[in-house]
Amino acid sequence: MLAVLTMLAQADPAQRGLGIDPIMIGIIALSFVFFIFLPMRRDRKQRMEMVSSIERGDRVVLNNTFVGIVDKVVKADSKDFEDELLVRIDENSNVKMRVLRSSVTRVIKDTKKESKEDA
Repeated sequence: MLAVLTMLAQADPAQRGLGIDPIMIGIIALSFVFFIFLPMRRDRKQRMEMVSSIERGDRVVLNNTFVGIVDKVVKADSKDFEDELLVRIDENSNVKMRVLRSSVTRVIKDTKKESKEDA
């Protein structure tokens, strides 16, 4: 690295050109696409699949704050609105909360429920 900087410092300004190499700009743009855009797209797709697969009885984490069990999925009347979930937060005092489907940050699938369906 130091050798490259030394060669650039000793080179004649007329030989160096403008200092901006179009090939380097292309490499930076490609690396930006591969390291930023593609992982973001993959994560967004996984999140949409997770949120769309929520059903009654799933344990969910809401905005990294509340943990509850989905009691009911309320479908939206039109495409402009988002589906709602009725989530039971506390079973003893029957506390329920109505939230948007997009507020779910994580779905905790119940392994007991899956084993009953397989049998």
